[in-house]
Amino acid sequence: MEEESDSEAESDDDPVTGSWTGRMISDRIPEDRAEFNFELELDGTKVTGTIEGRRGSQDITEGTYDPETGKISWSIESRRGDREYTGKIEDGKMTGEMAFGGRDFQIEFTASKDDGEPTNTNQLRSFSQVSLQHALTGVLMVTEDPVSGDWAGVIENENLPSGRVEFTLKIKMDSDNQLSGSISSAAGDSEIVEGEFDPETGEVNFEAENDEFNVSVKGEVEGSQMTGSMSLNDGMIEIDFEATKKEAEEDEEEPDTASEKENEQQETKEEPKAENAEEEKQPKSKSEKTESKPESKSDSKASDTQDSPESKEAAKPTESSAAATDNPITGQWEGNMISRNGEREIKLALNAKSNDEITGTLETSQGEREISNGKYDPETKMLTLMADSDRFSFEFSGTVEDDQYEGEIDINEGSFTMDFEVARVSKEGSADKDKAKPEADKSAKASGPAKEYKQPTGEKSLSSLLPGPRWVSSIEASKFKKERCYMTFDGHRSNDDGVYVFVTEDSGKTWNSLTTNLPDTAGSARVLREDTVNENLLFLGCEFSSWFSIDQGKTWTRIKGGLPTVAVHEFAIHSKRKELVAGTHGRSIWVADISVLQQLTPEILAEDMHLFQPRDAISWSRQPGRGNSGTRRFVGTNPSSGTIVAYSLGNSARSVRLTLQDLRGDIIKTFETSARKGYHQINWNLSRDQTGGGGGGRRRFAPSVRPGKYLLTLSVDGEKEQKIIDVIGDPTRPNQTRSAEFEEALFGDQ
Repeated sequence: MEEESDSEAESDDDPVTGSWTGRMISDRIPEDRAEFNFELELDGTKVTGTIEGRRGSQDITEGTYDPETGKISWSIESRRGDREYTGKIEDGKMTGEMAFGGRDFQIEFTASKDDGEPTNTNQLRSFSQVSLQHALTGVLMVTEDPVSGDWAGVIENENLPSGRVEFTLKIKMDSDNQLSGSISSAAGDSEIVEGEFDPETGEVNFEAENDEFNVSVKGEVEGSQMTGSMSLNDGMIEIDFEATKKEAEEDEEEPDTASEKENEQQETKEEPKAENAEEEKQPKSKSEKTESKPESKSDSKASDTQDSPESKEAAKPTESSAAATDNPITGQWEGNMISRNGEREIKLALNAKSNDEITGTLETSQGEREISNGKYDPETKMLTLMADSDRFSFEFSGTVEDDQYEGEIDINEGSFTMDFEVARVSKEGSADKDKAKPEADKSAKASGPAKEYKQPTGEKSLSSLLPGPRWVSSIEASKFKKERCYMTFDGHRSNDDGVYVFVTEDSGKTWNSLTTNLPDTAGSARVLREDTVNENLLFLGCEFSSWFSIDQGKTWTRIKGGLPTVAVHEFAIHSKRKELVAGTHGRSIWVADISVLQQLTPEILAEDMHLFQPRDAISWSRQPGRGNSGTRRFVGTNPSSGTIVAYSLGNSARSVRLTLQDLRGDIIKTFETSARKGYHQINWNLSRDQTGGGGGGRRRFAPSVRPGKYLLTLSVDGEKEQKIIDVIGDPTRPNQTRSAEFEEALFGDQ
């Protein structure tokens, strides 16, 4: 009896070790996949074990247990992403949350300890049982095959590009109703590794996989229609689908249709012959006999001239121009691509040499693309065009009628679709435009030589501001004022390390130096770039340092923040992410958040208080480790999750409070602040305040905030100012793609 009581006490002290059966609580997970089994073992506060999955067991890593609070956590690493489990154990029951996809998805779960060995209930129903049912149904089920063939399917979901993705199923069923084949879509091809069809119920189940993801399909076949759901990556997301079986008989009808067309053409040709024969039988009138007399010499000479080779060549352009006029395709087309996010302008320049050979160019806000393949069907008036670039492919498909071309654009083989409408504004093709260029050049020459440019002279000319000839290192035309231009000069080739930076406000007639507070130790000026949002914000790269100005170069502040002492030869500004990218001489590239700088002005700094608008915060996903490749592994620093929170005070204040609230109005974060005059910046890493605690002075674990909108409030001596922070999930995850972001990456800002 004493030994038994000791074992019971030992079991009470270890509520973790043992076999557990869990269940996911989510409408997105099918009932037969919600249950899972796992084994846990506790060693001090460290938790290890395994979880049984549909593809075998997976090891539990980084597990911890707090005996005072009952809190437990662990994670699982796989090539499809990490899964993090957090929960609490009370009275032999475990409740918690499983997060995956870089915390883009969270699913609650419950679990209880098993008395016996764990059982894996997460498998699909046994195929052997289904096969036995098939064997009893008779020969009829073997002869009828409603599954084998090609199926054209579509899935629709708001997380997909343009809300939908088309796919093709190629299925083959053997005599035992086992399935094989493949799934093809813009995301790639997946091989069906196992599957089965139930002829009694019409249900079809199969799994397909490739190196990046796996797909489980459950559906029902009724006639030529298949409907059901697809589960991606072991239930991470479930999407409904529908598919239609392609008919094989369609191809066999084409020869009959072609032969019918040939017969119609032959009948059409024979009718004029019969009419001519009847005309020949009828006697000619006197006027007709007069017309049939031999031509005069002058007439014959004229006809000889018209039939000469020279006259034929001269007539060719007239014939081609007439053909172009009658051609419904050749010409200049202008219009818009249309989506739920707005309209984007496009231009087409088309040349139709024949109905099967149409070429030209497609022009968008991102430049021109060559149309490599185009075809027109005059019977259906259907016109298809193909245009490719390094990143995107475009397929136009629509009808042409009365100089209007309307239809749909397929981008990147089904990844994205948009409607379009264009109208023909000119019947002049792109080739005709090219021919017109030499004529324009001739007329330009005939107008006389261009006026010779004369270098401005005077007190504010470049020649008077420079010590001598210097190398032009950069020229920056302003995006905000056409008469404004910046220019930097590099004198190190003349043994001159001075800083030369100038600006003109009158198209180069006069110049002013912008080196008021730049030290000589800055080094030769290499590059100057103007911000894309704030015309007063400038960036200057020199030989030994880099600088920024918020007042168009009147004063300069050195860029620090970890940037080494190195020559910066170029700057680029990422407009969407509000980042400055600096290209250095031998020290790689450096990226900085300039979202606050783009809002900063001398007037704002003089205000009593100002809360700057933070840029969108990204919750980046953590990827599994891939080992260490030694000393030859050169990588940069990954961007940190979160964003910059900044405010400025025109004067020192008595009290300053900065808080973050969720949509329910609960304060989830209180930032440490300073009440001193000036600019203040906080790097927020998406953490929230820890809740306080269990015994021993411990504080409860507080996870990072989830994607969503949060309210930032600055309170200074009773006055308040508020901004919205938008926290978004990792955009590199497939489920984070949005059609609006895809369009912006494709076409840029217009």
